[in-house]
Amino acid sequence: MRKLTLLLAAALIALLAVPVFADVPTAKAAYGTPVVDGVMDDIWKTAEVNKVDKLKDGKDAGVTAVWRGLWDEKAFYVYVEVKDTDHKFDGDVSWGDGAEFYFDPLDTDVKEYTTDEVAYFGFKANDVKNTSFDGTDAAKKALQNCYKLASVVTDTGFVYEASFALSSFNAGVKMKAGTVIGFDVQVNNQNAPGGSRTGAYGWSDAGNAAWQNPSVFGKVSFEKAAVIETATAAAAAASPAAAAPQTFDIIALPLAAAVLSGAIILKKKK
Repeated sequence: MRKLTLLLAAALIALLAVPVFADVPTAKAAYGTPVVDGVMDDIWKTAEVNKVDKLKDGKDAGVTAVWRGLWDEKAFYVYVEVKDTDHKFDGDVSWGDGAEFYFDPLDTDVKEYTTDEVAYFGFKANDVKNTSFDGTDAAKKALQNCYKLASVVTDTGFVYEASFALSSFNAGVKMKAGTVIGFDVQVNNQNAPGGSRTGAYGWSDAGNAAWQNPSVFGKVSFEKAAVIETATAAAAAASPAAAAPQTFDIIALPLAAAVLSGAIILKKKK
């Protein structure tokens, strides 16, 4: 009975140690440092792919998008790929083709933009300097001072790559494995001219509420750095260990040779 009780207690502790996030998607950011230039480095291939496929506003025009995340001791990195062959950039920042990034770096789950650590910003795909920020004054300032952004426009769509030095926020995010942040990506699409947005797609937010309610953001966890086995280590692990010399072999072989040569005569005890 005591053993069963201990097993149940251990199982309960393990269950409580696993983060549970209700009604929001979760993603994993792999460890790695890319060059922020809109070109996919090899390190991005180690990152999890997440779909930005929730139509949160307007009409669906066939736009598809995915994002990946990386982190290191200096920053959180985002890489977004958008497939959209109809490019329009009219009107306000949130109406033309572009994207928005939402942050709750300390994972506060607040329902309003009332703390100094929750903010978001948007930009146009054809001009990364054409941006807009929202949140508290302190949060907007922190976000404005911590990011680097690159955008590449192609015939088939857009690529957005960005870094965010989240440790520069007022309370400071701990850039280490196990850290969880609140985050969301929004992709804006404009098909018709005139300055209005055709539709918007989110990763987490499905009801166009992220600009008012940060609690709808998804959760991103920073994963441990992957252990890469070198060729030398792999070869050593694959090679069988050298057999240790056996005492019997060392003594028995010379003894057998001596007996055969007549140097030693073995007599049966009577």
